[in-house]
Amino acid sequence: MSTRFLVWAIGGAVAGSLFGVVVGKGDPWALVIVGSFGAFLGIAGFGVVCLSNGGSTLNRPKTNFFAVAGSLLGAVVGGYIGAVSNFGRVMIAIFNPGLPEMDFLSSFGAIGGAFIGAPVAACLFAAAAAWLRRGNEQVPPSEETDVSQE
Repeated sequence: MSTRFLVWAIGGAVAGSLFGVVVGKGDPWALVIVGSFGAFLGIAGFGVVCLSNGGSTLNRPKTNFFAVAGSLLGAVVGGYIGAVSNFGRVMIAIFNPGLPEMDFLSSFGAIGGAFIGAPVAACLFAAAAAWLRRGNEQVPPSEETDVSQE
């Protein structure tokens, strides 16, 4: 059994179980049922990714892992900042003015903050990584300085 398969299945089960805790309101069977559904969706996602990639491995030289890490961190931080600030009012005013603010203020703020924070942090992390990488490169001596005197 592939390690990647286990990661997808266990990741789906854990995410489903956590969602079951939130939705289940104290019912322990919600953990099991929603966690099983999450594992099924994780396995289905693994199949879709394998079929779409044609069974090939990830092209690591072209993948910017700093941008991926920045995107995840930006989504979490942006979601938190959007939830605790009044950014939900702006989101509700733009997308659905008829919604009651007292019910949807923090959730709309978290969603908007995550959607804005993820691409911004991905761009910042990728640019910072490129800048740091460029600063650490040593310039080879040019051929003009190696010319011997005749």
